[in-house]
Amino acid sequence: MNKENITYPMNALQWETYEEWNQDRAMTEYNTILAAEMPRARVDASRIASACQRVLDSQRYLHAHLTMDADGNIQICEDWGMPNHIHRYEMTDVEWDTRREELIRPFDLFKEPSLRLHVVATETKTILVIETHHLLFDGMAHKAVGYAIEDVLRGDEPYQQGDLAADFNRLEIAGYGSEAYLRAQKNYRERFENVRFTDICRAHESPWGRTLVTRPRIPAAPINAGCQRMGVSFAVVFNAAYALALGQMAGTEKVAFYTISHGRDRRHGNRVYGNYLSCLPVLIDTSPEQTVGELLSQTKSQLFISMRNKVYPLFHLLRDLRLDDIGTEMSPQGVYIYEYLVIDGVEYPSYHIETDLSLQHLSTCILIRGDEYELAIDGSDALYTQEQLDTLARLTGEYAIKLTTSDETNSISGLR
Repeated sequence: MNKENITYPMNALQWETYEEWNQDRAMTEYNTILAAEMPRARVDASRIASACQRVLDSQRYLHAHLTMDADGNIQICEDWGMPNHIHRYEMTDVEWDTRREELIRPFDLFKEPSLRLHVVATETKTILVIETHHLLFDGMAHKAVGYAIEDVLRGDEPYQQGDLAADFNRLEIAGYGSEAYLRAQKNYRERFENVRFTDICRAHESPWGRTLVTRPRIPAAPINAGCQRMGVSFAVVFNAAYALALGQMAGTEKVAFYTISHGRDRRHGNRVYGNYLSCLPVLIDTSPEQTVGELLSQTKSQLFISMRNKVYPLFHLLRDLRLDDIGTEMSPQGVYIYEYLVIDGVEYPSYHIETDLSLQHLSTCILIRGDEYELAIDGSDALYTQEQLDTLARLTGEYAIKLTTSDETNSISGLR
């Protein structure tokens, strides 16, 4: 086990998150909280707490925080000297159901680790809560933490990441200003120079409001069968369906939004912590004269172009074009999001505990939940209404099913 500390610079996404957090360090907008509930009779809280503490004691990255060097440069520091321990609670089932949001409190990224593990015991449940700050942890990073806990519960040694997180950041930053970066910059600027990113938010003095959430599910079987028949991925289908739904609600045929790629090397994808999401701008024409096949082909091409140019980060595009458009976000992450904990061979599904206050513009994530797709949409009630979230989720699901159950030669107009 490497007991040396390590420091390394932040990538573009982490800088964007930091600058927003630094404006209001009391914010919990970037707290990401997963909870998994288990029957107390089968899973003892002390056993879970002991496993979690062993993971904390053996993983340098779970002590990560921000630090400032003598020259005033802010860096990420994986620091064995930064203490981290399990937060344990005893409460009733009713208290858990009514007060669990009280666990959420702001992170001080310079003075504490960017991850907290909570173990809650009620009269009937043992509950594990993984709370992280999004500056250093994304959905895949939750998976890395969950796998480490599962390692220990099985009696195995937890996977040691070494310097992989630092290597990922340094590799991305080394690409800034490269020939590939400049080519991508030129491509993006030509495509998005006069584009307004699509949103359906209302005018506001402040985006801060209470968190709105919708989580409907739709059957996966017809979508999966259609994807296989047409030779496309579920990510292509949901991006096309989202473009149709968002365009219908915004009253426009040309739809621009951000889609998400998790951006990790496949060899280590489930084990590397960090925030390596690539926000990829896409521009999709939802003109009703085109066929289903043409829309899916266009969407696939747009995703490929953005993937090929992701060396030039979205936040650099917004900076270079002097855009303050936030727009909406589609994240077909599916299996890349950690949505269960495996203990003694049993899968216990996890769910998100939502932060109370948010400035979130519409964020949509497609999760695989067994034989269903969950359409998870969040947003601030200062920007949206619950009806808007519910409608966007409903339309996206309906279009995903229609696209995959229609003949490829059918026109888009027939789907509406």
